[in-house]
Amino acid sequence: MIAVYLALLAVMCLAGLSYLAIGGELGVRAYVPHSPPPSRPPPPGYTWVEVKATAYCPCPKCCGKHSDGRTSINRAVSEHPQGIAVEPKLVPYRTELVIPGYGPAMVDDTGVAMRNSAKRGVVHLDLRHAEHKQALRWGVRWLWVAMPADTPAAALQRAKNERMR
Repeated sequence: MIAVYLALLAVMCLAGLSYLAIGGELGVRAYVPHSPPPSRPPPPGYTWVEVKATAYCPCPKCCGKHSDGRTSINRAVSEHPQGIAVEPKLVPYRTELVIPGYGPAMVDDTGVAMRNSAKRGVVHLDLRHAEHKQALRWGVRWLWVAMPADTPAAALQRAKNERMR
């Protein structure tokens, strides 16, 4: 049975799949990126970080009781329709990022899903859209984002890279 699990792990590694937990009692856990990082170097002072990118809009369906039109740092979403929610312990508030397929935006919000992902070692960015349909269209994507090298998210990625060696 263990041989089957190890074979499955090898296949998933070759396929580029990420976290795999097998055999609860065995506690085997491996980090494998969803895709290789970009071949070009990041801008000076930045590190490539693999992120889980989801989307939301400021509606009650997405934000529940927090759909008051204000972000965690009190920015009006009507004035700032694009923004990023993340665990601020990984990427500090007011950090400017450029997200492939989304564009430039500031970290200005957080949420329980991002905090829970961080506990599992995943940098989870939730990208704010003006309309619910746009957020649904975005779905869930795994992306490489140039992150300031001094952020805890960058340090987390460096640690993951070391485990892969």
